[in-house]
Amino acid sequence: MASVSPTIEGSAQLLDTAGEPVGGEGPPTLGLAVPRDEALSDLQLAAGRWPEQAGEIAVDAPTAEQAGFKVGDTVGYVADGPARQAEIVGLTTFGELDDLSSQLTFTTFDAEMALDVLSTDGNWSAVDVGLVDGAERAAVTERLTALAGDSYEVLTA
Repeated sequence: MASVSPTIEGSAQLLDTAGEPVGGEGPPTLGLAVPRDEALSDLQLAAGRWPEQAGEIAVDAPTAEQAGFKVGDTVGYVADGPARQAEIVGLTTFGELDDLSSQLTFTTFDAEMALDVLSTDGNWSAVDVGLVDGAERAAVTERLTALAGDSYEVLTA
């Protein structure tokens, strides 16, 4: 394996200045942790910087544009628990897709905050694995499946 990157995904609903939900009128409102290895993630930083501490978030650029948010704004969000406030420190895009705002919204947190607001048990929800050149995907998958045990599912992309 070339790299291993724990990830977490959950629900995080952004709020406008009136406290009303932004997006999410049907589409998922995803909360994510900052990618530890950007090579393993389609989530990319488009402007600003990644969140580094509690009270900071990055928002997908299409949602920010739709809601009138910009880097430096303080906005509300709801994840697990009461509404909270955070400063937008970055804007993100997702892979080659320019506009997911009609389908998804992404709110990105630093790792510690993501575990706090997105995890139900304080654990990561997945681990992304990058292979070294020449590695046999089937062999690595088999080995990871054996290591993970019956409680986990190994998926390939």
